[in-house]
Amino acid sequence: MKKIAGILILLMFLVVSIPTFAAEPDGPFTTGTQEVKLESYYSYEELVKALKQLEHNSQGEVRLEVIGQSNLGRDIYMASVGHGEDNVVIVTQQHGDEPHGTQAVIDLIKTLSSSGSPEFVQIRDTLTVNIVPRLNPDGCELWQRENVDPLAPNPRNYPGWEGIRLNNEKYGMYSRTGVGWDLNRFHFIDWTTSPMWEWFAWPENPGTESAILAQVMANMEPTPIWFIDVHNQSSTVDPEGTLVYFALDTAHMTNDWVTDLTYPLVQESAKMLVVMWDRAHEWGLVGVTRYGAPSAYAGRSRNQYMQVLGVPGMLIEMRGMGQKGAGRVTMICRESLLAVIKATADGSLYEVDWTRIAEIPQGKNYRKVLPVGPDK
Repeated sequence: MKKIAGILILLMFLVVSIPTFAAEPDGPFTTGTQEVKLESYYSYEELVKALKQLEHNSQGEVRLEVIGQSNLGRDIYMASVGHGEDNVVIVTQQHGDEPHGTQAVIDLIKTLSSSGSPEFVQIRDTLTVNIVPRLNPDGCELWQRENVDPLAPNPRNYPGWEGIRLNNEKYGMYSRTGVGWDLNRFHFIDWTTSPMWEWFAWPENPGTESAILAQVMANMEPTPIWFIDVHNQSSTVDPEGTLVYFALDTAHMTNDWVTDLTYPLVQESAKMLVVMWDRAHEWGLVGVTRYGAPSAYAGRSRNQYMQVLGVPGMLIEMRGMGQKGAGRVTMICRESLLAVIKATADGSLYEVDWTRIAEIPQGKNYRKVLPVGPDK
């Protein structure tokens, strides 16, 4: 809140235009031929309205809580479904231009709260599913990855450190000059454990919204039994060359998979990946992989919460911003999340063979040469 006045004054001098995207039927590639309208995704006002309507219709099964405010003063909501003793947590849209998770969890909240089938009654009796459907409302409204902080420094030209690459895990300076901070690098429960504190004595966490969620996690009673973080990714392919629908990653303790999987908490995280992998195969779905190389950087939410609170965590990275197929990607996300929730409620999650994570192939980045339009 201390930043709001200064930020608002600076924003008066900024002209921000929300871009129009184009896409192929199968991906987020821009071709200049297919328009993608952002109106198909929830605005901040639409999201708040949808959440309040779900709470109103749920007869007490959905409880909304404002857990804090963004740098520009927008409320950040958490929706809790069910009354079970065990907490689980899902967060989406830490990056403002990655919207599919938000769409998916709104559908998930509706399903969890309204179905009268025995399995959903069991979920509500066994679990409290806590969902933060948009951690970065300011970034979403301006359609940018980062939160909003026009005072964010240049990480490659920080005074006294000119010429040194600071935007890395050693220094922790994950900012875009004059724009804001990458929220999924700032989930420190104790800020004095962060690289920015160590190297620069940076006085407080600049990832305002991340710091809010970190304290919610630290204060939640009982401590959550798992945490899932939902994102979109750039284009990747599986070893067969198939465009990936979604990639999965565990929380990490080290930067090496072999070493990482000797940790019981990482093994518990791996079980969640296996559940989603099996659900994908029930659909006959191809194009599911593990995500990139492991990184133990503690500022990433799933890592911080596992390393500090002992909460197993995982990441979902869905296919990018293509409008074509967006409904399918959103559905896959919702059903994947639901698969882990169901397995947790009925206890089958704990019987999963975590070593089967080896069945999930590694994805790799994909660059496509696009046709040059007539105006080029």
